[in-house]
Amino acid sequence: MKENKIFTNLSEIKKNIHLELSFAQHDKNKREITLSTSVKNIPSSRIVILRKFSPDYTIQIFTDARSSKIREMKSNNFVSLLYYNKFEKIQIRMNGKVAILKKKTSWKNFSEFSKLNYNTILAPGSKLSNKKFQYNKDIDKGLENFLVCRITIEEIDWLKLIYPKSIRAKFFVMRNEKKAKLNGSWLVP
Repeated sequence: MKENKIFTNLSEIKKNIHLELSFAQHDKNKREITLSTSVKNIPSSRIVILRKFSPDYTIQIFTDARSSKIREMKSNNFVSLLYYNKFEKIQIRMNGKVAILKKKTSWKNFSEFSKLNYNTILAPGSKLSNKKFQYNKDIDKGLENFLVCRITIEEIDWLKLIYPKSIRAKFFVMRNEKKAKLNGSWLVP
């Protein structure tokens, strides 16, 4: 049985946040995160794939331009992300602002199978008379629907579940022209 790592200072937790999110972007078992948006005080959450985590505490996800989350993020660019490592029992909640970008380079690196996700004739969430839907014949037509969302993280709430005493800390991301750093404090779990 693996022994739980005990975090004794905020510097160790900062390193853990960076490591968890850096590894998650490449690990198919860890890169599913929850994105929450809010419009008119009604929250909406869904699972998205963490595509990129950068040391400046930005995260990238991909989405279809026709999806409801794009309308929601244009209406309110504040979003929340939730990452959970079930093996280590580490939860990382993040709040930040989203910017919506077009990136052809990301599209070029996609497999044909992945491109299909952006290539439906009808928009995601469209009502169907039966469960059948169609794709465009030209796979690259999906590029018109492909968007990259970059979330600039502003605060992080980190929690390690350990029996009998869980550990929790909160960090604010402080930025200057050169880099981002975390300023944190301990919280009651």
